[in-house]
Amino acid sequence: MLDFATLLSTHIHNKDVKTYALAQFCGIDRANMYKIIKGQRKPTSLEMVHNICKFMRLSPTEQFEMEEAYRIALIGSENYYPRKAVLRFFE
Repeated sequence: MLDFATLLSTHIHNKDVKTYALAQFCGIDRANMYKIIKGQRKPTSLEMVHNICKFMRLSPTEQFEMEEAYRIALIGSENYYPRKAVLRFFE
């Protein structure tokens, strides 16, 4: 799984999204959006991730990947995957 910043920059490049317009849509300044794209900062909430996906018109699968990458960025892959395995076990 790609990290959030890599996945985001890939979608931005593939969909030819203007960073300034994306930042305005999400309600943050352009400098903070660049930091999120470069991986220097994480999105402030899952709602921001949804806004990013909505602006770029991502498919449900792409949106799921972005949400999962965001969750991994929040708690780290060393915690995320064991927790996911436990959830799958109980399902």
